[in-house]
Amino acid sequence: MRMVDEAIRKNNIEIVSPRYNEDMCTEPYFSRYPFFGLPTEVEDCDIIYHE
Repeated sequence: MRMVDEAIRKNNIEIVSPRYNEDMCTEPYFSRYPFFGLPTEVEDCDIIYHE
């Protein structure tokens, strides 16, 4: 959890909102290059951040 908090702080992220399909479900997929950390299953999200 500390890794997530640090990524949010370092990138001035204010809101993270998962993207849902028409059935109100997320669509996880495997990524070799996630935003942070090791390769894993991820979900796309919309973010609001400050420059």
